[in-house]
Amino acid sequence: RSDVYALGVILYEHATGTPPFQGSDLEVLSQIVAGKPRDPRGLGPDFPEALAALLARAMAPTPDDRYPDCQPRSGTCA
Repeated sequence: RSDVYALGVILYEHATGTPPFQGSDLEVLSQIVAGKPRDPRGLGPDFPEALAALLARAMAPTPDDRYPDCQPRSGTCA
């Protein structure tokens, strides 16, 4: 499910204009291992809750917690 994670990172960057992890190389690696991307809702009050939830699930640190594949999900961002 690394493809789901990678797509989540790409979508995060596209939706926010910034990467989900920032800092030195060691800080970024620590954030990735901890599964702590920056909350995109902190970028502004208008960020959709459903999109934030989709990104969080796609970038979940445990593969079993991610979407099973990259197929479209009906109603995910409704």
